[in-house]
Amino acid sequence: MLRIVSTPTTVGPSTDCPGGEVHSRLVSRAGRPAGTSVVCVLSSSITHPPGAVVGKLTEQVVETDSIDGGQIVSRQRQVFRFNRDGTRAQASFRGKVIRGTGRYDGARGTITGGGPMGVADVTRPRFVLTIKLR
Repeated sequence: MLRIVSTPTTVGPSTDCPGGEVHSRLVSRAGRPAGTSVVCVLSSSITHPPGAVVGKLTEQVVETDSIDGGQIVSRQRQVFRFNRDGTRAQASFRGKVIRGTGRYDGARGTITGGGPMGVADVTRPRFVLTIKLR
């Protein structure tokens, strides 16, 4: 289990990541530095229910987690459900591990996770990621 607890850095769109990139630090369950995460947003959609600032943001992403001697790459659907004021969100992540490098060469499996976050400058998310390799 890994956690994202720091405010991520957002990088603008590119040819490979039309929705931009999000860079975050990963920490272990004990809170020790464990690596980095780069999320490449391939596409996104937003719903706006009546009377709400934002309802739900759904993103299709490729995430590369660099941890302990290699990388784990996954394809995911990340969903952010916002409160009516648009000031907080609850995230959920689900996807498949599609490849790995280094000690994770040939990796396959699943990735799940999510958690709460503030919206102003995407402050202090408290996301938990669980990667299960076969």
